[in-house]
Amino acid sequence: MSYQYKGFIPENIAPKGSTKIGVYDENGNRMFPISLGTLTPVKKEKLFSFGLISDLHVTAEKTATSTHLDNALSYFEEQGCVFCCHAGDMTNIGFWYNSTDTEIYTGQFEEYKHICELHPNLPLYGICGNHENYNKVITENLTELHEYTGHSLYYTVKHNDELFVFIGQPNSYQTINLEELQWLYETLEANRNIRCHIFVHVFPPSDSGNTKNVYTAYFGQYADNVESLLNHYKNTILYHGHSHIKFKYQELDKSTNYTDKNGFSSIHIPSVGASHDVVQNEDGTYKRVPDNNSSMGYLVDVYEDCIVYNGIDFNKNEFAPTGVFKVDKPIQIVDADTYTDNTNIVACGKG
Repeated sequence: MSYQYKGFIPENIAPKGSTKIGVYDENGNRMFPISLGTLTPVKKEKLFSFGLISDLHVTAEKTATSTHLDNALSYFEEQGCVFCCHAGDMTNIGFWYNSTDTEIYTGQFEEYKHICELHPNLPLYGICGNHENYNKVITENLTELHEYTGHSLYYTVKHNDELFVFIGQPNSYQTINLEELQWLYETLEANRNIRCHIFVHVFPPSDSGNTKNVYTAYFGQYADNVESLLNHYKNTILYHGHSHIKFKYQELDKSTNYTDKNGFSSIHIPSVGASHDVVQNEDGTYKRVPDNNSSMGYLVDVYEDCIVYNGIDFNKNEFAPTGVFKVDKPIQIVDADTYTDNTNIVACGKG
């Protein structure tokens, strides 16, 4: 019996412009066609597009990661994106790996800033991940953070009545702290009836992006609170990176790229610096293997009632088929002051 691909999720669609799709072998020979059917691309008029990347891990020296970022930003410019969003680990080890290497690791941010300046017409909105926090936490160096990235630890950007919410990791073991959690609640309450795109670095437990549980990730003590907020404020979409896993491993785990199994839309972004393969060990478990030549992210097309995520392989400047999917997101009305925090951690209208 011929090979049958079984890795599609209900949200998958064919890349825009597609008229037919098929399964090909490693030599590029088509094995058999697949009917477009429910995979038919969206044909309505989009509102705007933006770029979506994560896990650059730029170093102080100009290496492949610098080229990967430059390539990705050039691609987004060519596609008419209004800006690009980065979900953390902009640098490889942050400001300090040890106390004697301050200049080397501030050099990483200098290289990051240099590449951004090559694309003055494409704003890049980034956040801190765990790598920005090794040995000294980023919250002790917010002046330097603003100098190199142009932004604070957490902030918002609004475009076309859509809110983009950026939450930087405050230390190496916690995705969000109490101050950011309270700010997130207040931000979502104030913008409850528009779409809110929320960016963090590490994914919540048992969420998208952790194929076959290959990566131990610590979201921190407020994971349940964040999930509670996302479940209440229905117009939210959560974005995160951290595991670097490639789009194609959706065939191993349907939640690799997208899931709503926890009651909210959650999207994992592979690495623009070096995405990872997932391989099976002799004992049946799985592990991540870096592919330093790979570079992946999304070209995101925003529509009135849905959003299309076009997975992109930046080395080839082409679509990554299993990374192309549509999330239906019509605006839902959320009544004011209806959120209740059962943990009494968030100071809210009904808490």
